[in-house]
Amino acid sequence: MVTGASGGWSALNDARAYLVLGFSADVRGEVRIKTWFRVFVDLKMNNASRTETKAEHGLHICAECGSSLVQPTRWEQTAKRGHWRLWRRCPECEWRCDGIHGEDEIDAFDEALDDGAEALALELQELERENMRQIADAFTTALASDLITADDFA
Repeated sequence: MVTGASGGWSALNDARAYLVLGFSADVRGEVRIKTWFRVFVDLKMNNASRTETKAEHGLHICAECGSSLVQPTRWEQTAKRGHWRLWRRCPECEWRCDGIHGEDEIDAFDEALDDGAEALALELQELERENMRQIADAFTTALASDLITADDFA
């Protein structure tokens, strides 16, 4: 991940900035693409071509909008061994469906959900680390500038 004063995380220096999937906005509301996100997309798309790309399929893909964020909302085992009735929902377009799926499809869906949870956990961990760095830097600056006294801890 790319960081730095000119990097994508610079918007975090302002308490009013916010993060949304690779974009940031400053106080004036100007939206910029984060450097780390741009680098990530460039690396991912470097060798991509329309003839080589395959459409993704699986229970985690929305049939309506193509999002890979489809989530299970309910499931129950059917009378047929190894088959499950699964209700799914897309959080992006609110598409919903239910169907009966075999063990292999369910296992692949479970794997995709685990991968997504792991990616979210890693991103959260990185955001927490960056946030703590900024808090430590602000505290260090305040100490060096003699802005913190014993009265601050009363």
